[in-house]
Amino acid sequence: AVTAVTPTALSNIENQISDELRTRISELTGEEMGSLMDDCCNESFVLLHNDVKMENMFFSVDSDGICLIDWQTLRHGGKLALAFEVVQFMSRNVDVSVLQDKEKMNSLITNYLDELKSNISDRPGNSVPSVSEFRSDLKRCITAAIVNIVMLGSR
Repeated sequence: AVTAVTPTALSNIENQISDELRTRISELTGEEMGSLMDDCCNESFVLLHNDVKMENMFFSVDSDGICLIDWQTLRHGGKLALAFEVVQFMSRNVDVSVLQDKEKMNSLITNYLDELKSNISDRPGNSVPSVSEFRSDLKRCITAAIVNIVMLGSR
């Protein structure tokens, strides 16, 4: 499916992405996507929404509360799946100026991981990645997450 849909989907966004990303997307194979998704299931210790976007969030007016809706695609995942979910959310919902600001990104990543650590039990196998591990996982997931978003938008 990746190989069949990518040329059409890529033509829809080719003027909005870098040459490097265009090349990486063109080279991505279905086997690589499958391998990445398999790896996302390893060490499952957290429940993931799998479609986190602003349209699926309700914010409380008088508190810091957030309610997520549209849970039909939820799944379990591990460290790599966390990164995949964050890449999908940020690529669809965070302003480019924030994504390009290294200091803001470091702050977002650190805050996310700190919040995750404070809400994950200390049971064996429930290890939240370090900032450097998470950055490495984010880099591994970026191309596949963007391809996933592009393929969804090409239909």
